[in-house]
Amino acid sequence: MAVKIESTPIHSGKTAPSKKARIVRMPEILERTGFKSRSSVYRAVKAGILPPLVKLVPSRERQAPVGMFEDELDACLEALRSGATKN
Repeated sequence: MAVKIESTPIHSGKTAPSKKARIVRMPEILERTGFKSRSSVYRAVKAGILPPLVKLVPSRERQAPVGMFEDELDACLEALRSGATKN
């Protein structure tokens, strides 16, 4: 008898991470995007400009570590460079 195993994605991004998915942490996100503060990154995520953040530990703390999947961030930055828009 075959057993069907259902899996849930580990993130809510639009693309599935590659097999060697790397998570980029906030200091590198700031460096790669040119944003000056964490709050700027959060605003860009909320506006749909950047991909969703991933919690790195189950925490409710305000400064809990977060990151983004590198392939999603790269795709987003490339789309912005090429002039793609959200709509």
